[in-house]
Amino acid sequence: MKRFLTISLALALVLALSISACSSPEEEEEVPDYIRIGTITYTEGMYAGFGGAGIWGTEAAIEDINALGGVYVEEYDTQIELQLYKRESLSDETAVAGHTEYLIDTNQVDAIVIPCIPPPMVAPMVPVVEAAGIPLVAFPAPYEPWLGMIAEYAHNYTFTSNFHIATPLDPDVPGYLIKDIGFEFFEAVGVTNGTEVVGVYASNDGDGKGWYELMGAMLEDAGYTTSAWEVDGEGAGIGTGLFPMDTVDYSAITSEWVSDNVTVLWGNCPAPHFKDLWTQAYAAGLRPKVIFAARAALFWTDQTAL
Repeated sequence: MKRFLTISLALALVLALSISACSSPEEEEEVPDYIRIGTITYTEGMYAGFGGAGIWGTEAAIEDINALGGVYVEEYDTQIELQLYKRESLSDETAVAGHTEYLIDTNQVDAIVIPCIPPPMVAPMVPVVEAAGIPLVAFPAPYEPWLGMIAEYAHNYTFTSNFHIATPLDPDVPGYLIKDIGFEFFEAVGVTNGTEVVGVYASNDGDGKGWYELMGAMLEDAGYTTSAWEVDGEGAGIGTGLFPMDTVDYSAITSEWVSDNVTVLWGNCPAPHFKDLWTQAYAAGLRPKVIFAARAALFWTDQTAL
């Protein structure tokens, strides 16, 4: 059974549900009343910015599909409406696997559909759905951190070509990578290599770590000087700028940035972490020309909170 990741929500629903319903039973089965879809919501906690819009889009997509009569299932030669089952995660990564098990065992869902959310919140679902043999449709971008977190199961998944940080596309599309966009943005605002010092930062979760290890490498390869970035001999992040998720004191990072005369910040972490990091950096006297805050300022609700 093929699983699909990082495809548009409405299309994902149709594809995943069609696949999950189109088995080939030896005996004729009764047409089910609904195709059961499970989702895990993130309407509270640090990922509420993702989750509020995500559940709205999921419910709207299902409403639209049902208004058209549901999903056509060739096996039964009829359309079947969708029924949604939800579990609220409170943005708690440790609770995700349990919620996934509940949706499968108690609600008996046919597929799980997850809108855009950072990889650490989706990765715990993968072993559960793999064991149950049901499709997982998700948008756990970006590509490299997500692939690193599910390496054991990656061969079972099909990826679209969107949201790569630095891994070239196949076939290559110039200007498409986050790396390309970032450097073009730097050029547009007058940030040039050889003259700027870039402070690299990230939270030490699966998403942030993947960003951290790639960002410093691509910055230095492009001729920029980095601060608070370091990797070991195998490319794993070990520098000051990679901080634990429970960090509240960022003085080690900000002191290094001030000492190195950092003029640009580029990093990835949840919004609450970035708020504290930037508040402390500003208090320490840091006044960068540009701040690149991936994940922290994606949504209006997060921006207003910051």
